[in-house]
Amino acid sequence: MDSLPDRIAELIRQGRKLEAIRLIREETGVGLEEAKDAVEALSRGEDPLEPEPHDPIALPEDVRALARAGRKVEAVKLVRERTGLGLKEAVQLVEAIPGARTAARRGLVLAAVILVMLIGMALALLIAAGCAPAPVVAGPVHAGPMVAPPADDLSGGYTRTHTVHVLDADEWTPVEVQDTLALRQDGDRLDVSFTLVFSNAHLCSMEGTALREDGAYVLRDTLDLFDGLQVCALRVVASADSITLHDEEGVCRRYYCGARGYIDGAAFPR
Repeated sequence: MDSLPDRIAELIRQGRKLEAIRLIREETGVGLEEAKDAVEALSRGEDPLEPEPHDPIALPEDVRALARAGRKVEAVKLVRERTGLGLKEAVQLVEAIPGARTAARRGLVLAAVILVMLIGMALALLIAAGCAPAPVVAGPVHAGPMVAPPADDLSGGYTRTHTVHVLDADEWTPVEVQDTLALRQDGDRLDVSFTLVFSNAHLCSMEGTALREDGAYVLRDTLDLFDGLQVCALRVVASADSITLHDEEGVCRRYYCGARGYIDGAAFPR
């Protein structure tokens, strides 16, 4: 099978840039803007998909020591800071360090857990900035008391817990993660911020202010996508026991999600 750059180049030669962008997102997990930039670079004869080779033996001793000690998250972070490599390339480089491969699975799973912890911390900071009590609702996996806001006030923090998979070498490792939703209601206005986590750490993340329309709150955003201006209409619908995000046309997903992510139907328990 042809390499990814060859497949992308062939689509570009045929004038099928839209398909080229979609293929890059599916194969690499990058966002829309990065995929568009890559296609434009390839159109100019550049090759952004192939990083410059790096020799793991030539890495600084502190990076190699971290990798051999199993502290691969820290090693990957240092590599990215010092080389400008992307996450995938940095992980591959660290794994190639002699004596480091035995810790590969543990390091990648730990990275996914750290990502989820950072998302939870960001939600807590957002709620605290709202200067309002923030009942946090447990996800469906956890039993125990749940505190819901009054029926006429959606303000608060919500979570739902589920399992995604992180690709480690040639195996998919299950990792438990939390999606987060923060709402702050002020009359007919609703401040919305959410992060949804999908396999291989692909995310959907969006924030803005929604207005009440026909029994729901609607957040509208005009987006400049590769096929022209499109209107993202995110609907937030509350029932007695859940708050659900709707993106029926899928426009919001195209801008605010990674290749594996989607928004429509994401429901958080109250």
